[in-house]
Amino acid sequence: MGKLRNNGFRTSKQVRKLVSIREGQRKRYFEEDQDLALKSLHADHSYDVTSKKIVPDISNIVHEEVLDNDGNNLTPTDDWRIGRRVVELGVIADHLQQCKHCGLPLSLHNIIDIKTYGLGSVLKVLCTNKSCGNINAIPTGKQHDHKIWDVNTKLALAAIDLGLGEHQINGLLSILNIPTVSHCMIDSRIREVGDVIESVADQSMEEWTEREKEMTREYDHNY
Repeated sequence: MGKLRNNGFRTSKQVRKLVSIREGQRKRYFEEDQDLALKSLHADHSYDVTSKKIVPDISNIVHEEVLDNDGNNLTPTDDWRIGRRVVELGVIADHLQQCKHCGLPLSLHNIIDIKTYGLGSVLKVLCTNKSCGNINAIPTGKQHDHKIWDVNTKLALAAIDLGLGEHQINGLLSILNIPTVSHCMIDSRIREVGDVIESVADQSMEEWTEREKEMTREYDHNY
């Protein structure tokens, strides 16, 4: 039996045909939207996004804080326009105020190279003063204790606090298109943070032990 519509009845065959047409339109529009989304992702990421499940590529791990005999950092060089970086704007702004050689202001437009150390980076910025031409090393963040980057120590602290492992960390960084970090770096920074946590815990236990003794003495004195 046909179904009532505004201008008459549809047969069962017409209803099935209409449903089929609408389903085809829905699938076509969905696939077009999905293709656009994949193209957008592909422009922003180096790993393959054509599959249904995006699998981060963590094979290009950057090793950081490897020193030569003179104490200089040795690290692979990356294209500074590729991907994202974690930066402290204040640190960059302070170092761009003047060239270390001639004192003229520097510009990020004149970056010629970048060296990556975990989540930290050093930008090589060329001074455009023709009589200078100095290449300035501009860090993207603060450092402590012989060129250890604060951001890498913070990453290790976050990993401990949240219970994340190396693969979870690098999976997140890869999806954000931030250079991944090495097992060596993460392990070193976790040891650094772990020593501090242990020291703070020992100090806290000593303080509360003394506090407990003091409270016990006050209780005995009053009663």
